[in-house]
Amino acid sequence: MTQRYVYDALSKSLGGIPGSPVYHRFAAMAYTDVSMNRLPYVLFVALACTVTACRPHAKQAPSESPLPHSAAPQTRLSAQERNPGVSSACGPTKITLTCAPGSSDCIQTIASISNRDGQSRELSKPAEMKDYTPVGVECVVAANGSPYFVVQYGERPFGCEFCEWYYLYDGNGKQLTHSNPAILTDDSLPDSKQQSPNNMEFDEMADALEIGEIDVKLLDDN
Repeated sequence: MTQRYVYDALSKSLGGIPGSPVYHRFAAMAYTDVSMNRLPYVLFVALACTVTACRPHAKQAPSESPLPHSAAPQTRLSAQERNPGVSSACGPTKITLTCAPGSSDCIQTIASISNRDGQSRELSKPAEMKDYTPVGVECVVAANGSPYFVVQYGERPFGCEFCEWYYLYDGNGKQLTHSNPAILTDDSLPDSKQQSPNNMEFDEMADALEIGEIDVKLLDDN
């Protein structure tokens, strides 16, 4: 009778989980230990088990990792947005270089000249520069105080060793120098040094006007 009482008490204290390993372990203790007058000990252990770790633990649902935020779509900027251009002003007159429309990598550029009234026109390109494009501009002042524009022509976006031409324009945008032929060749020099840009007219006029050091603003410097 006592053993049945202990067995039932264990069933209740363990939450009524017959068939579990813990249940059978304490039931066995009840049958073996009651005869040894250890009933209080068995009941104490069974009670302690109900409030501690003897009960089988419920499995916790795995925490869900937050879904990564999808990256916002990147908008491809146009050449004009990536490189808004560079300009230089001589008094009220300004020459501006910008990427040509449709030139995705700004390989081709446009030089435009504008005055104080806001009127603008495209600067004429030298005939010998038909395969090249404006890459830089700067306003310089001669010894007599007259302003001049220096426009540099070349290749974009990387340029080359022998393709840096300089042209002189007056304050109204009139071309004053030429480079005919565009490339000079000297066979007496090593192969890698034989070709050079023809800036002879520009150098002669710059010296005659006593124009000092020229620091051209390149399109990618702004």
